[in-house]
Amino acid sequence: GLEIMANAKIVLNPLAVFRDGGHERIFYALSRGAVVASTYSHFLTEEFDNRFGVIPVEADHDNNQILSEVLTGGKLDQIQAAGVQNYRNRHLWDHRIDALEHLLQKPFQ
Repeated sequence: GLEIMANAKIVLNPLAVFRDGGHERIFYALSRGAVVASTYSHFLTEEFDNRFGVIPVEADHDNNQILSEVLTGGKLDQIQAAGVQNYRNRHLWDHRIDALEHLLQKPFQ
């Protein structure tokens, strides 16, 4: 799976029942330099947009026009580079551990 993502330009991420969080597929794809085409998620809306590696698509719709514009309009390289940078700056395991350490240092209420 990860080797395929490393060779992919776009990884599809349909989130039909997982609307409030991220998914490993998103982070694995970004870490391998692929752009993610994903259905709506609250988390993705807050953390990403099409400037940061994730292109919003709609379930049960023909998204060919959106994807075609990205692939042929010269936007893919910009979206990909921004996605990799955003992943490295905000979504590595080190960032998760820092947040957990911060929470664990607070007294339990």
